[in-house]
Amino acid sequence: MKNKKIAIALIVLVGLTAGILSLNFLSFEVEGDSLKYEQIALNIAGGRGFAREGQAAVEAPGYPFFLSLVYLFFGPNYTAVKVIQLLLLISLALIYHLIAFKFLKLSPFSALIAGLLVVVWPYFLLYSNLLLTEILFSFLLGLNLLVLLYLTEKKRIKKIHFLLGGLLLGLAALTRAVLLFFPFWLFILFLLFLEKTRKKEFILGLLALLVIFCFTLTPWTVRNYLQFGRFIPVQPGLFNMFQRGYSKLDYTEGKEALGEGEVGFKEMALARVKNIFLFWNPGAGGERAETLAEKYPLVSYLLWAYRIFFLGLLGLAFYSVRFMKEKTILFVWIVIAYFWAVHIVLYPYPRYTLPIIPLVILLALYALNKLASKKQVTD
Repeated sequence: MKNKKIAIALIVLVGLTAGILSLNFLSFEVEGDSLKYEQIALNIAGGRGFAREGQAAVEAPGYPFFLSLVYLFFGPNYTAVKVIQLLLLISLALIYHLIAFKFLKLSPFSALIAGLLVVVWPYFLLYSNLLLTEILFSFLLGLNLLVLLYLTEKKRIKKIHFLLGGLLLGLAALTRAVLLFFPFWLFILFLLFLEKTRKKEFILGLLALLVIFCFTLTPWTVRNYLQFGRFIPVQPGLFNMFQRGYSKLDYTEGKEALGEGEVGFKEMALARVKNIFLFWNPGAGGERAETLAEKYPLVSYLLWAYRIFFLGLLGLAFYSVRFMKEKTILFVWIVIAYFWAVHIVLYPYPRYTLPIIPLVILLALYALNKLASKKQVTD
């Protein structure tokens, strides 16, 4: 118990230290999607509804509502948003620390490393300082995975896990629509691979999860129908994202290589194959990274160190495929496979890989523990 408290205190302390440093050194303009979210949040907080530029807004509602709550309590304070997102990041690290210890059965030290890596991960620290969905979505996803992992245990399953799972999945999908199909993916793969002895109980529970998930989306879907006159589960253009993914060649270089209708099947297929690998692009090469490197020359070396470390971690994570007979490892790979598959079709930007980076960290540490134990047996 004492060691657990020390581990939690260390994660919180390191998270606060890294977060405070990032608050001082990371500063970017509010632009692009951030500007849209801020405008909507200000309208909600001011009682003008979910609108932007005098019209009903089309963005997913989760993050603008989150911002509006911050603005209601603290005013339109950018620093307050950063601090609260930092607290969410620390909470996320604690969630994965718990998952590592309770479900992957890692040693207390390895579970501590898992939490520390999450809380100091450069992209997480970066996005905790931006008005974007990454931190809130990653937190909701992590909390949801913690709940769903209880379903992989052999002990008696509580109905509350299915109900909470459906609710949290709904809230996460309302924050980022890419999660819209995940409950159905989970339903099929749970029944196929993870649960063979309690099929009836699981089918009823997973159906309840799907019902709660759909119920959570319903008010927003009704709002969209009243505003736009058509069925829109989360945001307009969601299904067009898949069409764009097939009709445009390359999103990975920050620009489109070809426009709609200008790409044939061969180019489209090659682009999708390319995305298989680019989904695991360590990043650290965008405009924000370049801005930081210009301002702080040391950053260039740190970025290269990050890329090397990331690829090493990824290699260890893939080694864990050998242990997919373990239900927890299989479940983690099921989650990763969903995000990987969706973004092969869509766009493989590093920011879209970010929510599953904690899972990569867990798998890498699990594999490292297995390799260490194997070496001890050999010796």
